[in-house]
Amino acid sequence: MLSRQGDAFFDQGRFLQSAQAYAKSSRSFEFVALRFLDVDERDALRIYLSDRLDLLDKRVSFPGRRRAIADGSFRIKRSE
Repeated sequence: MLSRQGDAFFDQGRFLQSAQAYAKSSRSFEFVALRFLDVDERDALRIYLSDRLDLLDKRVSFPGRRRAIADGSFRIKRSE
């Protein structure tokens, strides 16, 4: 259900809402990340990554992750 909601938001151009729905869905990480990269929606990708990481088991520690994603110092290179 959340995957379909993410798809619908994406098709409507509501990328931030799409990112939030995808983060909670079972849609593959690769599919979602490439989808946002294909339309150059880096803010939505940051939201997706941040929300997805928040859902990981709290026993896993990622020091500085939230700040790096939020301030844009987290860089993603796309191979051509």
